[in-house]
Amino acid sequence: MRADSKVSSSSFFSFFPSFFLRSFSIRFASFLLFLFCISRENEKSSPASFSLPLFSLPQPSVDWSTGEVDAPLLSWYLPIAGIWPYSKDKEAAAQAAVKKALSALDAVLASRTYLVGDHVTLADVVGACNLWLGFTKLFDASYRASVPNVSRWFDTLVHQPAFAKVLGDVSLAEKAAVYDAAAAKKAAEAPKAAPAAAAPAAAAAAAGAADPSAPAAPKPKNPLDLLPPSPMALDSWKRLYSNTPAAKFREVCIEGLWKGADVPNSPTQEHFPGFDPEGFSIWFCDYK
Repeated sequence: MRADSKVSSSSFFSFFPSFFLRSFSIRFASFLLFLFCISRENEKSSPASFSLPLFSLPQPSVDWSTGEVDAPLLSWYLPIAGIWPYSKDKEAAAQAAVKKALSALDAVLASRTYLVGDHVTLADVVGACNLWLGFTKLFDASYRASVPNVSRWFDTLVHQPAFAKVLGDVSLAEKAAVYDAAAAKKAAEAPKAAPAAAAPAAAAAAAGAADPSAPAAPKPKNPLDLLPPSPMALDSWKRLYSNTPAAKFREVCIEGLWKGADVPNSPTQEHFPGFDPEGFSIWFCDYK
């Protein structure tokens, strides 16, 4: 794994939402399901037995990683990226939570290659993916040295062919991304300045185009508004099929659509009058 970074922090900020939330999550979903099935089969053939119950099965490890690692990592990084409001106190709390979780994970991995058993399971997949953001954007060399077992485990996983196929060449952070107050202020003021500059021009154009002596243009009428009201209420039909048991759907709803029917369990004894061919039409479309 290289320690240099192909993507700068600033450029990463611009594509982070779409990459992380769409590409990373959606493209990885099938991979997660695949490894989950493998882990289930491996658990049947070679069940793991460790002193720590939390890391004895994949699913508890997944839950722990999502709550104790992924959540504070996002709380740490998203404000830096300008996606969430920044708070120094919240950043410190998130950093402390991540450090606490990684210290516990580092102790567990001191005598293990993988989290559960001697093969990759769903616990490793989710754990490594949750830490991808930290290792690529927040954990510099000194931070990685403080959790050597976690760093070794992450490095082992991202070099697996299945991981590399999705994540590509993972580049470690040379220095941790930090909050830039000046850049954040400039980005916040930019959208406000653009409408303010455009307002005088828009006002001038509106003043020039407006002619007080000209009569207001009549609002066009919808031709459907000229039709007489229909006795068939669609909401009544919805209540008819919603209140009808599935076993009687054809008998009550389909027949009732054409001939009319009483709405079951209606406190007002509502009656659906049936289809109104003068007010409605039914169309059938055959897609090619």
